[in-house]
Amino acid sequence: MDGCESKSNYLVIWPETAITGEHFISKLNADTLLKHIKKNICEKYKSYLISGIFNQELVDEYTPGFFGEKMPFLHTTKKGKYYLNYNSSLFFNFRSDSLQIHAKDKLVPFEEKIPYHRIFGNIKKHIPSLGNFAFAIKDNNKYLFKSTDNSMMITPLICFESAFSEYTSQSIRRGTNLIVVILNEDWYCKKNIRGAEIFQDLSIIRSIENRRSVARSSNGGITSLINHKGEVIENMNEPKQGGILGELPLINKTTFYTKSGNYLGRLSCFLLIGLIIAYTVKLFLNNKQNIFKN
Repeated sequence: MDGCESKSNYLVIWPETAITGEHFISKLNADTLLKHIKKNICEKYKSYLISGIFNQELVDEYTPGFFGEKMPFLHTTKKGKYYLNYNSSLFFNFRSDSLQIHAKDKLVPFEEKIPYHRIFGNIKKHIPSLGNFAFAIKDNNKYLFKSTDNSMMITPLICFESAFSEYTSQSIRRGTNLIVVILNEDWYCKKNIRGAEIFQDLSIIRSIENRRSVARSSNGGITSLINHKGEVIENMNEPKQGGILGELPLINKTTFYTKSGNYLGRLSCFLLIGLIIAYTVKLFLNNKQNIFKN
């Protein structure tokens, strides 16, 4: 269990996929397990809570794939109704009955989804493990979580989403003052923790780019608290049960990078392309002059 505390906010963070099973979006407020969590943790300790969760959304109809097959991210209930499955984060507010949901936008290719399904969809028939979870991307998604008094505005990132700088900056521009990253790293950290270290480094980069504190909760990987300067102030990098507790500042100032995006990166790419073209032209002209001399 991880915490981030300020003068009026206490936040508990659980990792990605901490809550599994069927939790349909239309019935969340009546969900027995979620009501139990809210009563025995949020209301008891006057805290906010973010947790990873699998949730579902019923749909009326579907569009068949290229060969007439059911699309991989569409599932069927026992009663024959179609639904979409989301890998989400859920925000519990001890002062409110409403639940805020962010569904993962950046799904891991060939693991959480099969990209360009109409082209690559048949690959799954030969390699069944690909796209095993078959998650969907949610329309009208939520990109920030708010405390009751709006003093804590959170950018919720789920694992792979933390690798995208522009995606993070877009959320920060909406007015958030804290980044929360939840991860499920157990499946690739059993033999080597290097993957978790890379995602930790990405969180540090997101912190420096946007001058925002980052709270990370991982099962099987690295759980940490990173301040707005990119300094790791609390860290648990062993695959064991436990948690960390600490304080993080909530920063509202916006950096040049947040406002402009990856401007320097794009400029560097254009300059590199320009230098390559100039060098190629120079080689061509020199070879042409040598031909005329001979």
